[in-house]
Amino acid sequence: MDLSSLQSVRSLASDINARVANGTLEPLRAVVLNAAFQEAHSGTLKPLTFTKDGYEANFGVNYLANFLFVLLILRSMDKTHGRIVMVSSTVHDPFDKANATVGAFAKEEHQTVVKDVEALAKGIEYTDDGLKAGVRRYGASKTLMVMFM
Repeated sequence: MDLSSLQSVRSLASDINARVANGTLEPLRAVVLNAAFQEAHSGTLKPLTFTKDGYEANFGVNYLANFLFVLLILRSMDKTHGRIVMVSSTVHDPFDKANATVGAFAKEEHQTVVKDVEALAKGIEYTDDGLKAGVRRYGASKTLMVMFM
């Protein structure tokens, strides 16, 4: 599945649902979501990579594609034993001491990770430091995954 394409996500989910419905695939017992796209370097004050659907790649790959996939395959989950495991990151928490080394969340204005989902979807442009900006966009996508969990 290409997580940078919502059509690819829909296609795989549709295939799984059809195969579970016709009995050629047993209901899903486990799904592990571990998407990890991060673009954080000196050149990323503004986002450089976007999904095929036009979303900023951290938002689109790390969050939106996973969100859509889960919603679409729920009918194919084993009703008794099915589990969905979502992997996030400590970068979802600006107050976690592990995030202090990069300093992406040192300023109070950067400690509120999600202010505007539409802005996250388009990609927030920062003016201070490309590495920190990329870490913030990645952290925001992982915050959305934690909220979805």
